[in-house]
Amino acid sequence: MRLPERGAERGHHRASARDVVGRTMGPGPSSALAVLFCALLFVFPSEVVLAGPLRSNGSPIRLLGFAALLLLLLGLLRARPPEHGHRRVDPVLVVLVLYAAQSLFSYGVSTGRNLTTTDAATSLRYFLVLLAGCAIAMLIAVSVPDLAAVRRLLGWLLAGSALNAAVGLAQATGADFVWAEVIRLPGLAFTSNPGVLRDRLDFVRVLGTTSHPIEFAVCLAVTLPLAIHMAVFAGTRVRRVSSMAVAALIAMATPFALSRSGLLCIAVGMLVYLCLATRAQRWAVAVGLVLAPAVAVLLVPRVVDAFVVLFRGVSVTSTDDDSIAGRLDDYADVMEVFDRSPLLGETLTSADGYLDNQWLGFLVSGGLVAVVGFAALLVVPAVLNGLAARARPRSPERSSLAGALSGGLAASGVAAYTFDTLAFQQSAMLVFVLVGMSSVVVRSTWWPEVPGSPTSLPPLVSPYESARR
Repeated sequence: MRLPERGAERGHHRASARDVVGRTMGPGPSSALAVLFCALLFVFPSEVVLAGPLRSNGSPIRLLGFAALLLLLLGLLRARPPEHGHRRVDPVLVVLVLYAAQSLFSYGVSTGRNLTTTDAATSLRYFLVLLAGCAIAMLIAVSVPDLAAVRRLLGWLLAGSALNAAVGLAQATGADFVWAEVIRLPGLAFTSNPGVLRDRLDFVRVLGTTSHPIEFAVCLAVTLPLAIHMAVFAGTRVRRVSSMAVAALIAMATPFALSRSGLLCIAVGMLVYLCLATRAQRWAVAVGLVLAPAVAVLLVPRVVDAFVVLFRGVSVTSTDDDSIAGRLDDYADVMEVFDRSPLLGETLTSADGYLDNQWLGFLVSGGLVAVVGFAALLVVPAVLNGLAARARPRSPERSSLAGALSGGLAASGVAAYTFDTLAFQQSAMLVFVLVGMSSVVVRSTWWPEVPGSPTSLPPLVSPYESARR
């Protein structure tokens, strides 16, 4: 497909969904909202909400997701059809639309069941979380034009991750405070009891700025490949050094959650990332992975001993570990539901309704339909990232970013097996941010190289500008 001359771009729309909302990652409601969302994601835990009747829907992060949905709807209403040319379909956007439709379908099915008031509220909450997540992912997909704009978003996201890690390290060194209490400013309230610092094997399990130690560890593990990517490809030397410092901070803070999930997610995410990273990055990360255990033994030997005990409980005496035994007991209850309704799920009546496994949760609430939908949300963008990394002309930055995003999505999929990822706001929304950014990576392969910016897309005219003309 031929690209139009610069002068010919005015007055018509190219075939990209980005025209729905905005032109570039500059001033404007869509780009500003995407930046604000990434900047605040790790600032507000899920229990901190606006005071008033909205309760959990008054979470600042979820409200930003609803605002993104409103922007998308307004953009669709004001967009004009293309006057000529062929429209290219963004496969990541297609996945997001289908997943939103599947979530709505599963929620509709659940409303026809004889649910308790608590179960009905939980079902609605899950649907609204998924709807807000899909909206923010679509907003990023349609308003971020190129990899340079992704770098700016990643800068804000990593700033929040650095805050999360720093708070966790402060808690690990004896600071007895919970971030939710710190951030509860006038006009904010708690929709539920905030997370608390608890002991495990004579250590304090830190929370950082999240609601649970596992969420803390998983969020850091998912953002670690992104920090390593930015340490090489950030726009300035200062930003590259800062990203390297963030990566080191994340690596130091994660073990203090005393979470096997966090270390498992780091291993999976880094393995996937190394498959697509540049040769120099592979060597650097490989050296870091070899040195990290030795450094940990020297600096925090008691933490290493604690993890030895934790992982030994998995391989030898799983039933002696309450956290593992509880997860294993869930399978019998879930299989009863699956036998009755494998496709659409049913109500879990033989247990307390709480499943510490997101995959099992979807199998119960939505059956195989919900499981396949969530798997597609994670797998399809990851596979497309891999294809984009191999596309010609090759771009080291695109390949590295594709690996970092795919690593984060793979780690999120593994984390969903060890805890209910989408029940926690920050880990849930982080998944959708990665999916939205994956759309930019995929689209960066559609256009030929531009001198000085090998992965940038041509400027487009937004429906707002076109309407004014």
